[in-house]
Amino acid sequence: MRAKIGVLTALVTVAGASLVGGFGLVGGAVAADKQGACVPAEDQIRAVTLNVQALPLMPRDKVVADVDKAAGLGADVLMWQEIQPDYYKDAVRAEKLNDPKRGEWRTFQLDLAVPISVRLGGDSPWEYVSDGRKLMHGGREKVSPNRYISWVVLKDRSSGRKTVFMNTHMVSGAWNGKENTADPWRKEMWQQHRTEQTRVIDDFNAKGMSVVYGGDFNRQNVAPFSARDKQVVDTGIDHLGVVLAPGDTLPAVQTKQSVGGFNSDHPAKLMKATVSGCRPGAGTPKPTTSRPTTGKPTTGKPTTGKPTTKAPTTKAPTTKAPTTKAPTTKAPTTAPTTQAPPTKAPTTQAPPTKAPTTQVPTTQAPPTTKATSTQGPTTQAPPAVAPTTRAPRPAPAGGRAPSPRRAYPMSRPTVPAYPT
Repeated sequence: MRAKIGVLTALVTVAGASLVGGFGLVGGAVAADKQGACVPAEDQIRAVTLNVQALPLMPRDKVVADVDKAAGLGADVLMWQEIQPDYYKDAVRAEKLNDPKRGEWRTFQLDLAVPISVRLGGDSPWEYVSDGRKLMHGGREKVSPNRYISWVVLKDRSSGRKTVFMNTHMVSGAWNGKENTADPWRKEMWQQHRTEQTRVIDDFNAKGMSVVYGGDFNRQNVAPFSARDKQVVDTGIDHLGVVLAPGDTLPAVQTKQSVGGFNSDHPAKLMKATVSGCRPGAGTPKPTTSRPTTGKPTTGKPTTGKPTTKAPTTKAPTTKAPTTKAPTTKAPTTAPTTQAPPTKAPTTQAPPTKAPTTQVPTTQAPPTTKATSTQGPTTQAPPAVAPTTRAPRPAPAGGRAPSPRRAYPMSRPTVPAYPT
């Protein structure tokens, strides 16, 4: 018998070694999959930024003409600045820009001077996810209004990747070379705006989202937001670019253009580019599910080896013990009966299915009595205080099963007392 066990142990050892080696290779493949599994995806970025001159104000027809021209440049996202008067806001409302053939426009953060219009539906590649804003700094009378950044988070319908489109308009006059008593404040606020916006961009990048930014920076030759900042259109004081998320690239820029011919004193900036990266979640869930499966075979072989050594030792006495101690099997039957009286003595004559049902309310009764004890301290029901004081935490633990049953009808009348 020992010889057979030795042979079986040797076979198990050899097979286990081979399987462990094999799973070691699988584990290596899983690690490689976790580290390098990237399903490539591309997002087409088509964005426009335009400052619609509001100082001095333009007539309504010129505002509408500029907005329509910007919307006709073939972009999916339009970033507006100086949209303050009501008729300016009316001009950039989504329903004014809609083209049934190309989807519908939606305008976000319209109560700010820096709203964003997005083309959704139709042949647009984007789905709306969320939008937001953040105050960069407060204003100063006769110098500058409050300055905000606004953004819209969009998801590519084919790749599932999310991209942030961020609009900004920094304080004017800080870097125009003209002396002004408010220059120190302007420069300080410009730098503060820049610092705060950089933090917001970094936060989005940390979440795996590239940030396409645009707007009126009121400064030429602006430094990059970070090392991953690709300044696509950086001429003049209006800029368009993208701060890539870690792992993303900008393989192609189809269009980077400053478009003139507007009534505004600003040109429009147009950007059409491709951002490349990995599909979200690629290779992430697979290693988590594969590692338990690789662990099971490795632990499975020792477990199969254990029954081979212990099965003959345990089964030999167990098969003979029941045959000789057949009458002793009745003793366990009486043993559960002796254990049954505390719990099943009243329930043995009742159906076995009702025994758990009686225990279910008892188990649910303590939370209800606790609820009445915690919510019961209401001073609105003084007569109900007596039963609630009878149900502190030790009372249900002391085995008063019938007392929770009485608490149900007494607690239900107190529930309507709350709304009243």
